[in-house]
Amino acid sequence: MPRHSPGGAGLSIADGAVDIWLAFDAHFAQPEVLVQWLALLTPQDAARRELLFSEELQRQFVVTRALQRLVLSEYAPGVEPAQWQFQASAEGRPTLAPPFDRTGLHFNLAHTDGVVAMAVGRHARLGVDIEKRGRARLSLAGRYFSAVEAQQLRELPPDAQPLRFVKLWTLKEAYLKALGTGLAGGLGRMSFVFDGNGDFRFERADDADAARWRFSQYEIGAEHVLALAVLPGAGFAPPEVTLRLLGLPG
Repeated sequence: MPRHSPGGAGLSIADGAVDIWLAFDAHFAQPEVLVQWLALLTPQDAARRELLFSEELQRQFVVTRALQRLVLSEYAPGVEPAQWQFQASAEGRPTLAPPFDRTGLHFNLAHTDGVVAMAVGRHARLGVDIEKRGRARLSLAGRYFSAVEAQQLRELPPDAQPLRFVKLWTLKEAYLKALGTGLAGGLGRMSFVFDGNGDFRFERADDADAARWRFSQYEIGAEHVLALAVLPGAGFAPPEVTLRLLGLPG
């Protein structure tokens, strides 16, 4: 996994590629780093940070907002991190506001205990989710999963069920985030059907583009599972995905 510190020589990203950036909270606990990144927050973000009830959540909020700005500037060296402006799309997902949308960049963010993830590419439909493996709540499967997913989950050995639960949850969230609907889009209205080799196919009857979606999934260390959902353009080729680790600034 390449490590990259902000403020380097800059990066380029091909039309068919997606970069996934990871920032682990523990790497950015130094007070001087947080002070530097606090300066990147807008007044609205600073106010939201103050409402968070724990120091850990406040630190992750700063890391998330800093990651968003620092990473985007890696692909647009002429734009300083503090300059980026954002808006909500018609579906409510965060996007770049004019004139920054002319860069052609699209992104999506996710966070869970200990880590923040950000996907960057030139695909308008792009979603990422990351969850901690210990967050599996098997009792929710019947409520949020499709019938075939819940059945396949029950048929697994008990010790394999928590990982399958988290894999399903992250795949579903990544897809719904790419659409911009979030959980309101209905976790149970789609199916990720696994075969005996651990591969899966995606099914959703009310999505005319269902066959075009491409999904990638990664186990990040021993604690986290990450999923990426992308709707490619013409050709339907799977995107080239690179995992990158955000390094300390300077």
